[in-house]
Amino acid sequence: FYSADTITRRSVVFNDSDSPLTLRSVASSQIDFRSDEVSVTTFNGAWGREKMRKTTTLSTGTFINESRTISSGENDPAVIVSTSRDTYLMSLVYSGPHRTSVTKTNHDSVHIVSGINPDMFMWKLGKDEFFETPESVLIHSEKGEEEAEKKLRNFINKAIRRGLWKDRMKPIMLNTWDTLGYSPDEGEVAVMAKEAKKLGIEGIVVDDGWFGARDDEKTSLGDWYPDTKHFPSGIKELANEIHYEGLFFGLWFEIEGISERSRLYKAHPDWVVGKDASRSALGRSQHLIDLSRSDVQDWAIDTLVGIIESANLDYIRWGFSRFQSDIWSNVGEKDTGEWCHRYILGLYRILDTITKTYPNLYIETASRGGLRLDLGMLSYSASIRMTECSDPLMRLEIEEGAGRLYPLSVLSVPIASNPDRYTGRSIDMDTKFNVSAFGIPQYSLNPHEMGKMEKFALKQQIEFYKAYRPLFQYGDFHIQEEGNRTIWTVSNGDKSVVMMLYYLKRNKMNTTAEKLYCDEVSPDYDYTFIAREHWETMEQRALYPQETECYTLGGDALKWAGISLSDNVSGNGNEEGMRTLRDNSSRLYIIRKEEKE
Repeated sequence: FYSADTITRRSVVFNDSDSPLTLRSVASSQIDFRSDEVSVTTFNGAWGREKMRKTTTLSTGTFINESRTISSGENDPAVIVSTSRDTYLMSLVYSGPHRTSVTKTNHDSVHIVSGINPDMFMWKLGKDEFFETPESVLIHSEKGEEEAEKKLRNFINKAIRRGLWKDRMKPIMLNTWDTLGYSPDEGEVAVMAKEAKKLGIEGIVVDDGWFGARDDEKTSLGDWYPDTKHFPSGIKELANEIHYEGLFFGLWFEIEGISERSRLYKAHPDWVVGKDASRSALGRSQHLIDLSRSDVQDWAIDTLVGIIESANLDYIRWGFSRFQSDIWSNVGEKDTGEWCHRYILGLYRILDTITKTYPNLYIETASRGGLRLDLGMLSYSASIRMTECSDPLMRLEIEEGAGRLYPLSVLSVPIASNPDRYTGRSIDMDTKFNVSAFGIPQYSLNPHEMGKMEKFALKQQIEFYKAYRPLFQYGDFHIQEEGNRTIWTVSNGDKSVVMMLYYLKRNKMNTTAEKLYCDEVSPDYDYTFIAREHWETMEQRALYPQETECYTLGGDALKWAGISLSDNVSGNGNEEGMRTLRDNSSRLYIIRKEEKE
């Protein structure tokens, strides 16, 4: 791919013998070189703390980055191998079990192999049959990790993403989960939609609880028809109301899950993954449905098509809430290896059919947040839920890891009310917005229950985001981690506009005057540098007048000399003109080129 300076490779194994052949391991790519210095960077974690960047120095031996289930937030398929001279970045266009191994010998030979995890793989080939591996993406840089990561993001935008949503601005949606949980009600959702429209929100996603008899997590997965208790008029009537407001309308699905308390389970216990459905392990109170089976794939496609058609859906949130276990298929080959790969092929077949049938449909994959954030899913998804973590302090690292590998235009990030449901931490809503703006913010709160000032602040956030949406979604993302503060920037192509996030983790007294630098400006331009307004209440606005952080200066000064920030705390506390940041607070700075008269 010349325009993205990227190579992809795959392996094709063809059996031209008269005897059957069993593949136990087949990789997508292999690289060999010599180097005395080798470090390996991976992006690891777990639910709620995904994509944490980690670097390991490799002396001798083998380093393995792998997943034994879906591509996962535990270990992203991307691996970066750096030497004193070169950087190699590898990833896979795949959503299943993967492995990349990096071996360094005592003679400084480096051997890298990447592909499907062989521990979870087996494939039988008859005469004249072939097997094709997932594509491996290979990127080389002589300028380090940051350039390699930028090339990967560019490659994703040019070659992986497709469909009508590829280059469109992504909408700001309101999700019902954090406020309505398992009890979304058609009247309440309709009222939320009316209030959301006034605030500038562009769509409503009715999350879990709209189907079957779904009052908790233990029931109804598989029964994809409206819950008449919560939606007596049906989903179609609600969709009509929301479309009348001029908003997108979407629904949450977990097609891959099946509850024991469901009509589908009673009709098809054989569709459950596992040798014996009654003895298979539960995860989040549910089983997996066997997408390796063509009849299950057909059922999934027909089910989705029926609801998309009846409700005229604009948006689907594709949930997946548990890992794979009890790996066994009740049809065809029983070996775990064939099943794992056939499951992913079945998933891709469903997504491929839906995206081709409904090219305008917006699909956001949301596998427990940061699971399945991979190039395979991005071949079908308009966006991917980066994490379910709505605490901005926790999400700094998550977003930095994800933003290094994936374009901001595919990263959906939540904004929920205080206190945070997972950490219990309360951080001001403006800071939650400031961090979430670097991507696609999705609100998960009830505007019908908000006060007048809260609504005003939220409306201001949305108007600001829309004004700079092309920059936030398609700009060039850079990260500076500086101990007590985090600096992010996103800039446009000609460097005429730069947005800067300043995040202060801990407020300290009587410190050395702070400076801000911006490497992303052009030294040939003059710039205006100003902070976005950030008052939370009218009382705060009266107590703390707008900080005097407004400058006009040359790009060369901003790039190399920096701006000296006003103090945050003096011996007399906060005084007029001083910054008023507290622990875990932030500012957004707009850096705009001055136009010559």
